[in-house]
Amino acid sequence: MKRTRVITHFPLLLLCFSTIVYGQKPAVEKSYAMFKKEYYGGISFNTNGWGLSFYSTRHKTAVVKRLITVDFNVVKHPKEYKIYNPLDDNSKSYVFGKLNGFATLDVGLGKKKIFFEKLRSKGLQLSANWSVGPSLGLVKPVYLEILKFNGIEVVGIAEEKYDPESHNLTNIYGRAPNLRGLGEMRFAPGGFAKFGLNFEFSSEREGLKALELGAKVNVYPWEIPIMTAIDNKFIFTELYICLQFGKKYI
Repeated sequence: MKRTRVITHFPLLLLCFSTIVYGQKPAVEKSYAMFKKEYYGGISFNTNGWGLSFYSTRHKTAVVKRLITVDFNVVKHPKEYKIYNPLDDNSKSYVFGKLNGFATLDVGLGKKKIFFEKLRSKGLQLSANWSVGPSLGLVKPVYLEILKFNGIEVVGIAEEKYDPESHNLTNIYGRAPNLRGLGEMRFAPGGFAKFGLNFEFSSEREGLKALELGAKVNVYPWEIPIMTAIDNKFIFTELYICLQFGKKYI
């Protein structure tokens, strides 16, 4: 009789067991396929100024990625100091003795290698990357607002390209708009090399948040005339820190 009861209730027990097991499965099945591509950008601060960067990677092996980098950096001379016209609080700051503004546009190819992979959502992934390639130096003349006198009386203000022979602390009112002189920009072709350590800490598997610390060197065939009466350089070295955001794709 007991055996008959067990046989009779077996289908019901099997149904209950299946329901319990099914209820323990996650509501959403997650795919853990390896990501093949990454696209991310960042803003960096370095010992020469600041910059914007774009990165693209594609897996070559499980731990090595091909890397493409595009960097735009605003480069400042270490002797740059902003001052104001002391006669007017509304005047714009300027750098006395600055001949040209200087920026670089770098396009590089390289690799990114993972040393410690991020295995948990709140983990940390450590990678190293390097890239080399051409660099285009952008040299734009500095324009200033210059006071015009009739004797000792100020009769107007004119925008003029900075000339150390005729412009001084007595007649410089302030800097002209930043776009002034853009049509007179000159180019300096060169090259660069870059190395960084990348710490990725994103809590989302598809997202990318990282902090990169590294060093970079840019070389040009001649000295870049940023300042007057001060030695200028043709080799620029820097240490940088870059905060990065992006996304990964399968």
